[in-house]
Amino acid sequence: MFSIIFSSINLNKKLIMKKLIVCIVFTAALFLTQTNLFAQNGGGGQKGQMKEMMRQHLKDSLNLSDALVDSVMAIREEMQPKVREVVMDQSLNEEDKKSKMEAIRKEMHDRFIKAGLTEEQVKSLKEMEERMREKMHNKNK
Repeated sequence: MFSIIFSSINLNKKLIMKKLIVCIVFTAALFLTQTNLFAQNGGGGQKGQMKEMMRQHLKDSLNLSDALVDSVMAIREEMQPKVREVVMDQSLNEEDKKSKMEAIRKEMHDRFIKAGLTEEQVKSLKEMEERMREKMHNKNK
């Protein structure tokens, strides 16, 4: 009688283990799929939405073609690490940071003009970026 009970328990353990393994594999596959989709959507979530909003705003407010919007977004993405480097560099005093940031802004301006934006569009873009910086600064207070 005990052997029947123990063999029944062993069968239940094996069945439970099989179900557990299937659940783990399914969860891992689901996680990997979600991670892949997240990466494909430009970082996903809020960052991807912000990029799309920025693209639409550039297109609407500055009346840019899709090609010019792509150029502006690419220039901004290329320059972002330079800006981050200056901001994060604790060895620089405020005056040095301002000077380096001004040089970066000048380079961006020149690249925007070279990409095909007019002076007025670059000015509007700069004003838009300043408004965004102010909003972010006020939001972080």
